[in-house]
Amino acid sequence: MYRAATLACLVALGGCSDDGDATATLVQGSPAATRALLGAYVIGGDSAFGLARLMEHVGDRWVVSPEVPPFGAQARLYAGDVVHAASETTLYRLETSGWTPRAIPPASIAVTLIGVAGDEVYGVAPDPDGGALVRLPRATSIWEEVPGSRPIGLGARAFLVEPGRVTWSDPARGIVRVEGGAQTTLVDCTPEELGACTTPLTPLYDGADDALALVACSLDAPPSAAFRWRGGDLETIELPPGLGSCAGVTRESGRAVLTTIASDAGDGLVLRLEGAAKAWQRIAVAMPGLTYVPDGHRIYGYGDGVNARGIYVLDP
Repeated sequence: MYRAATLACLVALGGCSDDGDATATLVQGSPAATRALLGAYVIGGDSAFGLARLMEHVGDRWVVSPEVPPFGAQARLYAGDVVHAASETTLYRLETSGWTPRAIPPASIAVTLIGVAGDEVYGVAPDPDGGALVRLPRATSIWEEVPGSRPIGLGARAFLVEPGRVTWSDPARGIVRVEGGAQTTLVDCTPEELGACTTPLTPLYDGADDALALVACSLDAPPSAAFRWRGGDLETIELPPGLGSCAGVTRESGRAVLTTIASDAGDGLVLRLEGAAKAWQRIAVAMPGLTYVPDGHRIYGYGDGVNARGIYVLDP
């Protein structure tokens, strides 16, 4: 019954709600297949397998940026001092005059982009010794290793890029941060009460008081716990009972969205955490196949053109 009702929302291409949940509304004219979404900017197209265009939602229209060539499989949007878009080979920076292209320089080891802080682009450079973080200042065309970042750890993930520091999840250690040329393990995942490193910890955002929110979540099980790290202490953040398996976590400054999918363990829901809140807030029933991202007060859900199509907005 639950899944049938949820699918009916998609088929109707409109909104539906459950027990006071936010209503999901289709954004008219939105691309069927979206690869990246950041606020009013989207990289998407008509097909999951074709080329995608960078476009902006202006009023009730989708305006394609003609100066930016179509994107292939790799398409990302990042928030720094301004919006950045990245393809396999080129970084586009949004200036007042439009999108300014910049070639992504080659490196001795393949670099995977992870974010932008200010006007510096950050990436991960893996190697047999554990890898390191690298950055690309705006005024140069050479990747620089971030001092103190080596090693990031095998399987390092969920990088949180901020001015002057980067925080990430190392499956063997926990939550790690590099700042001021020094690397520190903020949260050790080895204790039994934190799952003995069996469930990945994901850093979400830093609050106004420099308290780091994080969640323990793996894709094959419900989220097991959420915490706020504050000066070496962990405070529990309440999760609703009866959640299904983790589907994904997205974040922006001061906010995070956690999505679960319906399973034998529980329900598929969209949850939000903001600021110093002590509990995750239920926002809506999750529509299958959508990726949910926060954007200020709103939450957008977009389909990849295969599992779901179009862009929806939740406005709690």
